Amino acid sequence: MTFISRAIRYILRKRIKTLIVFIILFLISTLLFAISAVSSAANKEGQKVEAQAESSFVLANNPQVNPGTPRGAGTVKPKDVQAIAKLQGVSSYVVRQNVTADLVNAKAARIPGVQDYDQKREQQFGNAVNIEGTNNSTGLNAFKTKAITVSKGKHLITSNIHASLIHEDLAKANGLNVGDTLTLRANPYDADNINQSTETVKTRIVGIYSGANKRQVATRAELTANTVYTDLQTTRELYKYKPGKEIYQDASFKVKRGEDADNIIAQAAKLPIDLQNYQLTRDDQFVAGLLRVAKGVHLMMTITTIAVISFAIIVLGLVLLLWMNERRREIGVFTAIGKSKL
Repeated sequence: MTFISRAIRYILRKRIKTLIVFIILFLISTLLFAISAVSSAANKEGQKVEAQAESSFVLANNPQVNPGTPRGAGTVKPKDVQAIAKLQGVSSYVVRQNVTADLVNAKAARIPGVQDYDQKREQQFGNAVNIEGTNNSTGLNAFKTKAITVSKGKHLITSNIHASLIHEDLAKANGLNVGDTLTLRANPYDADNINQSTETVKTRIVGIYSGANKRQVATRAELTANTVYTDLQTTRELYKYKPGKEIYQDASFKVKRGEDADNIIAQAAKLPIDLQNYQLTRDDQFVAGLLRVAKGVHLMMTITTIAVISFAIIVLGLVLLLWMNERRREIGVFTAIGKSKL
């Protein structure tokens, strides 16, 4: 009888021990496959984020010195934005311009069952929405962080004129869809409407976005549904901004790949910009946070893999040692009757 046949016979005789070993191997294999899957998913997400991630920084009001507009909005100047945009290490920029406008032939979203405005405020702002003008909606943090996403249509781009991007709840409440017209009228009661404009602008809806408030709101003005994104030409016309006299909430600058963001910020700081009233700060912390999480998961999975393999070696080693003791007894019996130990 060969060594292999004896081993097979021994395994068949010791069914419980064999079953225990196979269960141990199955559990270890399952754990290793699960760890490998989680680690692979974390690596893929990390690579995806890293591929999309680009360093950026923001020019905005210095709140300690510059309180901004009467409503507390930003006062960033176009000439400062253009000066920074011309730096060699800057690939593109995104600006935001905030105005308040009333919806014409449409209704602003309401908080169900809540009387949030008194009679005077209802008359002044009852049908008002927040308008955020931008040259590129894909670069806005709300979209970059996936807090809101475009569900129909497309994003706003630099070449858009009289275009709008509205929330799905606002669209549903007013029977609006991509391609329809949304008419906006500047609200003369807004403190930032220094020209007391009542200008009306007709916009074409190019996209519909989705997303909800993360916390409870007190007034309808805080509802995500009451934020309408438009191109900059629309916001300029609504508030009758003169060429070169408009102001932005802030400006975000994207740094070219391979360039040091801190070095670009240092170059921007040397430009003739009032850095007492304004400040330059990094704007890519959320990307760094996502990368840290992905790396943390990968490290944790690596440690877990090592621990599982070590545990498997110890357990299987102990089981095999017990088997060897019985195998030695078997070999002793065969030797005693004159048979080879093999």
